[in-house]
Amino acid sequence: MKHLNSMYKPLPLIILALLLIGIYSSFKKMDRPVEEYAMLIIEPRLMSNKVTISVDYGEKRGIFERDMIKDENGRIVKFNTAIDAMNWMSSQGWTFVSANAAGSANSSQYSQQMIFARQRQ
Repeated sequence: MKHLNSMYKPLPLIILALLLIGIYSSFKKMDRPVEEYAMLIIEPRLMSNKVTISVDYGEKRGIFERDMIKDENGRIVKFNTAIDAMNWMSSQGWTFVSANAAGSANSSQYSQQMIFARQRQ
C-alpha cells in the first residue's frame, strides 16, 4: 500500500505542469499577428478618364463620408487607374485577396471593390 501512495505523490505536480503548459500555449496563440482587411472602392470621376478611389477599413463613418487614402504626411493620394492604386497598396504591405464589380461598366453608375489583407502591425 505504501508503494501505491508514493506513486501518486508526483501526480499533482504533473497535473500542475500540464495546466501551466496549456495556459502558456493559449497565451502564445494570442500573440500571433492578426490579419486586417481593407476594401478599395473604385468609381469613375465625372467627365474624366480618371477614377476616385476610397478605402474602407471597417470603421464607422457617416453616409456621405469617404475615407480617402492618405500618405505618411496625411495628404490624400490620387490615382490615375485602379492598377495604380493596387500597386500602391502592394507597396504598403497589402496583399490582393479578391475583387468584384457592381453596376454596368458602360454607365457612370458602376464601381469596383477590391479586398486587400495584411498582417496587423
